[in-house]
Amino acid sequence: MRILLICLCFLAPFLSRAQQQAGPEAEQFFSMAMSQINSKHVGWINRTAADTNFNNLSQQLLSRKAKAYGSIYSITAEQDIQALVFLVLMQASKSANEEIRAIMEKVKSDNEKKKKLREAQEIIKNNQQISVAQYDSFNLVLYKPAIKQNVVVNQNNASVNQRTVSRQDINTLAEKLGRELDSMKEMSERNSLRLQMYMDRVSEMQSTISNIMKKIDSTKNQIVQNLK
Repeated sequence: MRILLICLCFLAPFLSRAQQQAGPEAEQFFSMAMSQINSKHVGWINRTAADTNFNNLSQQLLSRKAKAYGSIYSITAEQDIQALVFLVLMQASKSANEEIRAIMEKVKSDNEKKKKLREAQEIIKNNQQISVAQYDSFNLVLYKPAIKQNVVVNQNNASVNQRTVSRQDINTLAEKLGRELDSMKEMSERNSLRLQMYMDRVSEMQSTISNIMKKIDSTKNQIVQNLK
């Protein structure tokens, strides 16, 4: 669970850092280049960025791909090849950050649901009988998005009549709650591993982006012209 704790404790600072790490100059060059260069190059950059994230391509392999692509359109200058790699990594890092945010939203939702499932378990454990309203609310927590559902804690809160719920139904529900919690624990661990993987990838990509930006900074405008 160490990874999960890392995710929960350091997520917010990481997201802020990931969005700003490329720096305003890198963001400005990315926006300018993607809006002005040949649409064929933009298409290749987007496809290669997706491939980079899916297959975790290294900078060396990206450079070879950029050189191979560049040779088709007589793009041979080192600064232009480096710029293609830069643009791919910028696009890939943006997509990876979106994936990170999506995973964290899922983690947040799952944590809310697990909290309510545990509340339901505790109520069943400490009470011989539960109301129909409580029984229904526990089932809603099982099958509906957790953030939109609340556990009925007090039997007297039930607006429906106080019909009893059979012990068999209560025991069956308790088993379902336990299985759902076990399943969500496994899912949380998988999501935590995915989150750590994407965080590591973005960190590595941002480091490479920063290094390339230093190399091409003085020739940005010429690069854009060359790639039109």
